[in-house]
Amino acid sequence: MLTQLKTYPKLLKHYEEIKEMHMRDWFSKDKERASRYFVQLESLSLDYSKNRLNDTTLKLLFELANDCSLKEKIEAMFKGEKINTTEKRAVLHTALRSLNDAEILLDNMEVLKSVRSVLKRMRAFSDSVRSGKRLGYTNQVITDIVNIGIGGSDLGALMVCTALKRYGHPRLKMHFVSNVDGTQILDVLEKINP
Repeated sequence: MLTQLKTYPKLLKHYEEIKEMHMRDWFSKDKERASRYFVQLESLSLDYSKNRLNDTTLKLLFELANDCSLKEKIEAMFKGEKINTTEKRAVLHTALRSLNDAEILLDNMEVLKSVRSVLKRMRAFSDSVRSGKRLGYTNQVITDIVNIGIGGSDLGALMVCTALKRYGHPRLKMHFVSNVDGTQILDVLEKINP
């Protein structure tokens, strides 16, 4: 557990030391702050200069990452090891996002070709929904999509749809259900035309 790690109390103490500091003061004391806390890799820019952190914060966060064995866990993910302890399986994020032909193994079997095949089918399906060619159960054009998921299966889809909302199809409305007791799904079903 994170709170049991030796770096955790240091981070709490550090937070107490910096929590009252105003961002204006940090920028006025450190004229290089905007460039020091900025990283760019190709088209990805990360500006973390406007976050409540300093060099000590970063040092402590790197210590925390070491305490958590983060490097080893990342390597295990890339190797296809079963790091999802809840479901006792590999996460395969790397296969979903791979743009090259690197070998990605799961139980000593290459999975990239299979993943790309599924992604291609998903693309064809989503294109057919957006175009109106794919009809719903009542033979009508689909207007509502209900995502049912828990954890990352809910939060990941919700985050992407929220971030890309302005680029979404004007006819399609997204709904999210993450509760297993039935109340949330009933609320959603009352809003849509099945």
